[in-house]
Amino acid sequence: MVGALPQILLPAGGPDQVLSLDLFVADADTPDDQIEWTASSEPGIAARVDGRRLLVSVPPGQQGSRQIVLIATDPQGNRDEGILTILIQQDDEPPSFALTANRNDVLSDLLDIDIRPSEALDGPPVVRLNGGDLQVVDRGNNQWRASFQVPALASDQLLTVVVSGRDRAGNPAERTTQISLRRVADQGGVVATADGRL
Repeated sequence: MVGALPQILLPAGGPDQVLSLDLFVADADTPDDQIEWTASSEPGIAARVDGRRLLVSVPPGQQGSRQIVLIATDPQGNRDEGILTILIQQDDEPPSFALTANRNDVLSDLLDIDIRPSEALDGPPVVRLNGGDLQVVDRGNNQWRASFQVPALASDQLLTVVVSGRDRAGNPAERTTQISLRRVADQGGVVATADGRL
């Protein structure tokens, strides 16, 4: 009833991968939608059945290969099983951060720092400005924003921004850049960047 199962390559720390279980079963007496599936996996891999789909993911830090036992049972109680082998691909590349600084569209005394990681992170990035933490807001689509109030400047200032985070595989990354604030009037200052890109 259960056909030959392939070997599948999955990255450690990646999101759930979905496999259609209908591809791996053939029963002359029973339609695919009446087959009940169960899955049992070795430690170091996450596998669960959702209807006629198998959802599989590999936690960060895992290596080698793991096996999942898939069991198909028809309404008459007949059952068959097969072994699906997952080969684990290591992700050793750290993410990178693209940064853009712009004045806030609504509040002119706020400076927004937009952060675009090169890949999904395991949580929000940490943003520090001159050693102090800034609040980070998730803007969706793997983009983040930190804002801070631009002070009234008595003289030019140089701000140091440090952005750090980890990808889903646990690889750490950090980027340090500087923002120059220049005094232009008694009332305040401006951000000295040519196009807002850092």
